[in-house]
Amino acid sequence: MAETKSIEEVFYDECSKAGINGLTSSDFLTLHPEHNSTNTALAMNSLLTKGYIEVFQVRGELIYKALKKEEVGRAGALYGEEQVVYNTIRSSGNEGIWTKHLKSKTNLHEAVIKRCLRALEQKALVKAIKSVKHPTRKLYMLMELTPSVEVTGGPWFTDQELDVDFVEQLTNQCYKFILMK
Repeated sequence: MAETKSIEEVFYDECSKAGINGLTSSDFLTLHPEHNSTNTALAMNSLLTKGYIEVFQVRGELIYKALKKEEVGRAGALYGEEQVVYNTIRSSGNEGIWTKHLKSKTNLHEAVIKRCLRALEQKALVKAIKSVKHPTRKLYMLMELTPSVEVTGGPWFTDQELDVDFVEQLTNQCYKFILMK
């Protein structure tokens, strides 16, 4: 006898198949007319609570995307605003996100964002970094990511300061090379 999947498993599988484009609840109900909208909504809420899927709003429509299994463990313990802040930071990638942009993207109050950032830093999920382009701004990114060259300044900068010794040594080596030619 074939094993039947729960509606949660079916919805997660469909979200996984949809990939980066995600899946709407109406898409799911079209693919699986045997499920009703009430049970589908309960399954989606359960998956969201467990951290297996994330939700985005695109042109007024809610889009559900499946998280990879390795991402579920990290974000699964987060609830409410913390999960919204974490997902927004995660979507910024290795460029990081400034608190002002975080506030505009999440529509959360500044005090709520600060509380969430503090909690996420304590859980070692996000880290604060300084940008070379904007030294007064504190950017946030996922703990496991390495900041991009745009943020760190690449080999020319050490601890957000221009590495004058490195530049001078490189200049001297270039000068010696040109003299030898």
